[in-house]
Amino acid sequence: GSERRLQPNRMAANVRLLVALGAAAAVWAGVQQDSTAIITATSAQDVRAALVQAQDAGSVESLIYLEEGRHLQLDGGPIAVAGIRVRIFSSGEGATIDAMQRSRAFIVSHGGSLILDNVHVTRGISRWTSDRHGGGCILVLAGCNLTLSRARLSHCVADGRDTSSQAGLELPSAHGGGISSEGGTVWLTRSVITECQAVDGGAIFATGGFLYAEESVFRGCTSEREAGCLALLGQARAAIRRSRLDGCESGSVGGAIFAADGSQLLLEESVVVACTAGADGGAIALLDASAYVRNAELLSCRARQNGGALWLGTSNLALYAVTIRGCDASGGGGGLFLEMGEVYIADCTFEVCTAVELGGGLALRGGSVQLNTTLIVRCSSGRDAGGVAAGSGTVLAMRGCILRECSVAEMRGLGSAMVVGQNGVALLQSTTVERCHSEMYGTLYVEGNLTLSDGSEISDCTARDSGISGSSEDSRRGGVLWVRRGGVARLLHSTISNCHVLDLSTPQTYFAVASVDYRGTLELFHSTFRNNTMHSATNDGASAVFVHRGGVFISVGLEIQISCGKADVQAIVTEGPVQRRAAAPAPPAGLHRSLPVDGFGGDFVFAQPAGHADPVVKLYAFRAVVVDGCAEPRTAAQILEVTLGSGDLLETCGSAAGMCDELSKCSDELIVREEALAGRRSMSPNADPYLEGLRLSTWSDNASTKLSLAAARVTSPSCACLPPTTPALGAPKASLAPYLPGYGCATPRHPSDITVLERESGARIAHVVLTLTKTGVNDEQSVALRMHMGGTERAKAAWTVDRNSVPRWLSVSPLAGEISPDAQSAAFVTITANSKGMPERLEPYAAMLNVSVNSGGTVDTITLPVYTILAATSTPTTSMWGEPQPDGTCTPTQRTEPLRLVLHSSLPRRILFSACDRDGLVVQHSLPSSRTAKAIEFSPRRYRVTMHCEMTGLTDELLYLYVSEGTYAVPLYSRQFDGLTGKFTLKLELDDEPCGCGAAAGRRLQGPPGENRSVGCAEIAVLAVCPDGLVEMADRTCGCDGIWYRKHAGICVPELGPLLLLSGGLVAGVLLVVSMCVCARRAHRTRKLALAAAARERRCQRRRVRKAMSDATALKFPLCVMRLSSFRRSGSLVAYEDARDGGLLRCCDSWEEASHFSSKCPLIFISHQWLSRTSPDPHDVHFPCIIRAVEALCDEHGLDPEDVHIWLDYHSIPQHNEATKALAIGSIALYAACTSYFIVCAPDSTHVDTGLPCDAETYLARGWCRLEQWAFMTANGADSIYCCGVQLVEGQPRLMPIVDVVRWVERSIKVFSGDFTCEKDKKLLVDVVLGMYGLAYVSMLQREASAPGALKVDGGRATGLRRTQIQGGLVGELQAANKETIFPRHLFGELVEVLEAELEASLAKVSASASEEMLHLEQARRHPARRKSRFGRNDSKNVECEPAVTRSHSHALFGKDGFQAVLQASSHMYKCTPRTRSLKSSSDGPHFAGSATRRGEHMAHNDSRGEKEDVPGLIISVTV
Repeated sequence: GSERRLQPNRMAANVRLLVALGAAAAVWAGVQQDSTAIITATSAQDVRAALVQAQDAGSVESLIYLEEGRHLQLDGGPIAVAGIRVRIFSSGEGATIDAMQRSRAFIVSHGGSLILDNVHVTRGISRWTSDRHGGGCILVLAGCNLTLSRARLSHCVADGRDTSSQAGLELPSAHGGGISSEGGTVWLTRSVITECQAVDGGAIFATGGFLYAEESVFRGCTSEREAGCLALLGQARAAIRRSRLDGCESGSVGGAIFAADGSQLLLEESVVVACTAGADGGAIALLDASAYVRNAELLSCRARQNGGALWLGTSNLALYAVTIRGCDASGGGGGLFLEMGEVYIADCTFEVCTAVELGGGLALRGGSVQLNTTLIVRCSSGRDAGGVAAGSGTVLAMRGCILRECSVAEMRGLGSAMVVGQNGVALLQSTTVERCHSEMYGTLYVEGNLTLSDGSEISDCTARDSGISGSSEDSRRGGVLWVRRGGVARLLHSTISNCHVLDLSTPQTYFAVASVDYRGTLELFHSTFRNNTMHSATNDGASAVFVHRGGVFISVGLEIQISCGKADVQAIVTEGPVQRRAAAPAPPAGLHRSLPVDGFGGDFVFAQPAGHADPVVKLYAFRAVVVDGCAEPRTAAQILEVTLGSGDLLETCGSAAGMCDELSKCSDELIVREEALAGRRSMSPNADPYLEGLRLSTWSDNASTKLSLAAARVTSPSCACLPPTTPALGAPKASLAPYLPGYGCATPRHPSDITVLERESGARIAHVVLTLTKTGVNDEQSVALRMHMGGTERAKAAWTVDRNSVPRWLSVSPLAGEISPDAQSAAFVTITANSKGMPERLEPYAAMLNVSVNSGGTVDTITLPVYTILAATSTPTTSMWGEPQPDGTCTPTQRTEPLRLVLHSSLPRRILFSACDRDGLVVQHSLPSSRTAKAIEFSPRRYRVTMHCEMTGLTDELLYLYVSEGTYAVPLYSRQFDGLTGKFTLKLELDDEPCGCGAAAGRRLQGPPGENRSVGCAEIAVLAVCPDGLVEMADRTCGCDGIWYRKHAGICVPELGPLLLLSGGLVAGVLLVVSMCVCARRAHRTRKLALAAAARERRCQRRRVRKAMSDATALKFPLCVMRLSSFRRSGSLVAYEDARDGGLLRCCDSWEEASHFSSKCPLIFISHQWLSRTSPDPHDVHFPCIIRAVEALCDEHGLDPEDVHIWLDYHSIPQHNEATKALAIGSIALYAACTSYFIVCAPDSTHVDTGLPCDAETYLARGWCRLEQWAFMTANGADSIYCCGVQLVEGQPRLMPIVDVVRWVERSIKVFSGDFTCEKDKKLLVDVVLGMYGLAYVSMLQREASAPGALKVDGGRATGLRRTQIQGGLVGELQAANKETIFPRHLFGELVEVLEAELEASLAKVSASASEEMLHLEQARRHPARRKSRFGRNDSKNVECEPAVTRSHSHALFGKDGFQAVLQASSHMYKCTPRTRSLKSSSDGPHFAGSATRRGEHMAHNDSRGEKEDVPGLIISVTV
């Protein structure tokens, strides 16, 4: 029975595999356009040629296009697709391929693939005489693929008749009218197969392989044998989704689909309608196959034999949300017919299904069927079982189902709702049978085993005897529920209500709502008969239960509710006297264990013993009530009369033995209770219920029947399991246990006690004691235990010993076991203790074994104490000198060094030894041992410790004391050897045997005293020495030696007087020498560090000076200027980034480019004070002033405004990038050298952020403004610097040279005395100012060196040169006079002095001829007579800039050409750039070019210490 359980989940999983395979086929079948060329075919020959061309070219794919409406006729042979992928497609209404009934249309072989898209294939035929394959339109061989998308197959035939034979036999190869797949894959999407014919599989025949159809239609296909539409054989797999199978017909089985030979079918969201089978399975037939049907409809299908919709033979079927409507079968099973197999049905509907013979809804002949929440409505059969027929060998389970309005057409038909045949089992849980009427033989007819449980209900059903007479005994019996011929009907927590029995026949009949026939059994447990009626013409029968002769009726907790009207018959009636003393038989093996569901179904049956013809009736806890709302109340006597008549059916607890289980409590309860009486009067709280019941029973004016007091108090026995008893396990319900044979009440099973297995007395033991004695061998002791169980409950007990409660010194075997339900005791565990590895303990080893016993769900835990007593004896083999290890183990070792014993020491002098057993574990007791008799027998008597002197050969025995835990202490004191030094030997013996080191312990000391030899582990060498301060004397005692020491308190103390004097002098001398050395060393080190620091400082200063000069002569950021016209058009001051992005700037990236550009176009340096922290000119005050000043300057000097370019910090220096901004500031000296004029814009205005006035005075006070002026003066002098905004001439600002302003130049060169918004900017300007001063200083030194040569030039030029020198000297004097102010010490330190020394030393090393040539070169570049005017009006637009008028150099330190020479000189001095000077003759005078004449010559500069440092020198070679 367990092997035949339904497994719908496994079935569903197997069939869901089809969906996954279908998805894989869909991915494969997806057409992916690639570079393959598309061929347009107009005829079948074009298609064949395209395939041949693709095969010859080795292509894997061929795309063939058929024009819309094109009709291709095949020329007598199919199109072969072999080894390649072919896609034939069309557009619009599609194209047609007509085989003209000459052959099939396509053959797909050798792994080929065919895709038909929007193509109609028609009139294909396959004949057995040609190739003996099927497939009227298309043949797909193994390993090939076919895809139909929006395709149509029609009027195709698979002809299997051999026309050459007169017999015309149908051959098996004629299959698959449309498609035959022999192991291939077929995919249909939105396609149609119609009007196809075959012997098997009218539309498709699949042997193996895979078939997937989606949104497709199969219509009007027929077969002469199986499968009018789809045939699946040879383990084929098919998935049909959202498709329709309409009007298909087969000559044998499977009107629409036939699956066999292990095939699998998935039918989902599809409709099968109007299909017909000549034999079985109007819609689907399964033979040794599996099917999964979901959300489908099977409508109006018909089978000429069995299974109007579904037929199964040894197959598996799962139905989910399926509707089967209007199907009929000429045999059995209008909806479903099963012949062995497994069926799972959920949420389905069987509606208006009919069968001619039996099972209008379902006919079951063997197998297992499970129905969940399924509706069977208006189904009918011509003969038996209008709803469900469960035949022999069937196991049927129904949960939450409804059988409604089912019927049988024949008057003598059995079971209008259900028939349960012999050996059939039906379990109905929460199931309703309603409005199912029968003419004679019952709504439910039971010859097998029927169980209704969990609220199941039979309601509104009618059983009618129409008065047909006959000689048959069966014609006089029946009812709504009819149990007969060995059948068993069982109701648990179920109801039969509103059912009616009409007996219209005049002969005596025995009809009832529930009729129990001969050999039938009816068992009612906690069930109810409510408002059921019986109308009989002869006043016979019963309104509830009629028990015939040989029948058995048992009820527990039955409640019968009597209707309000007049009752013609009693509720419970028996035929003949009741058999009372029949012993309850042993329960036979029932069929309930084979039910595949949980719920009611135990192995008990109240059967009548053989040989008894009288009925058996047992009523436990019976109760009779009247339905509510009756107009005329009834008395208790009336209720009892209507229910049981005279009450002869009842027994009491005392009338018969064995009414209840012996452990249960039996009590008699009234059948008619107070609450059962309609219209009762209220009672007082202290009223006797029995007396009140008597009063009520006699109170009725209309009562015609008066019963006695005994009759009014009729009772029924009730059984219950009261604590501490519990219902026996296995009973279907706990409340039924005390009534059912073989169950009853039971006391809980529990462990009662534990005894020793060997003891016959079985005396209980409180604990287990094991005694071990470890001598020369280890000891072991075991004890076997038995567990005794108490209680009467028949349940298996499982015990488990907690592994964590078993200590290491015990072994328990086994750790788990079971005690059978029938055994009162059983061998428990065997506990073994072994002394191996166990150290002796003075107290017993204690262990608490935790044992859990589980019996019937009750878990008891017991604790078994186990005590182990261990007595160990010491052995000389393991006893040793020293203490045991922390884990209690003894490890004897041999000492290689003697034990040093210091005499006359205040420290305790003793040595320890340990007593150990055979395992090398410490023995805790002291000798001798008396713990056990065996220990006393084997225990040693004493230890012996001796000390032997090697020099004298004497031996003395030492005392020892027991300390604790097997450890003994030996004081190292011998009266015989007290105070003597030398070598001694300690020896440890146990009962005169040496201890330690195993066999090596037995070695004896041999040889003369004092000889070096190995000492055994039982012996320890002791060396007695004098303490520190004492020396060994001649007599082996300790004393003092020499006149400088004396003995005091056991030690030698030196004489202090002479020693102190000598020691003091030595110490003083040593300290003096050491102090002098330390002072000299510190002075030398300090001077050395100071000199090194000064040298490092000088080197750092030189490096910084050289870097400053290098930075001053390098253009680190491009020179960016703006043309005056562009500046004027901008309308205001523009930031560098905006001007750069707007293309307003002219940038020179190198000094040469900047110098060349400045020689062509005049550059004007504009300096001004910012009027805001974020914007230089927020209110456009400076912008008009700058325009007017530049225009005035052009008018004054005759400059062309179109050629004038302006340098302004706001548009010439980056404002957002701090790194590039710093580079531009570092190049400000070179910017100033390139400009020709300098304008100070300082009109009267107000600072936006501070509100302070801004004018020329505040401008001159700004540090940045002073830096710009000094940079310009360094290169161009002060005579080209003008101030705009100081005075007005005719309303316009007047340009005033700053040399005319008092102390302007003096104040402007004091950069660091000016105001800075950020004081940290001063540190950033140190190197910049230092570099500019270095350039000026170089010019001054060159001027001094070239002064004599300058007087040799013509008079006019000499005057100009002399004026420049004089004015340059004025600026130099101002710098010299204000050096402390210009170069603050806290910022510059000694950098200025270092710079001057560097420049002077460099120029001092240059030869006189080189200096003279340098002077001539500078004069040639500065002489105005040899050059034209630099700037002038631009008369021609083709020239960028024309020379302007000659500007004055009266105040310049050196001119522009001179500045070029200074840059070159500085470059040579600080950049080590060797150049060659060559003199060329030209009209303008001599020119020089740099050249390196002597590579590697350098200038050496000596510092104060005489150290040399390489300084690149100025090397100039002049060639004339």
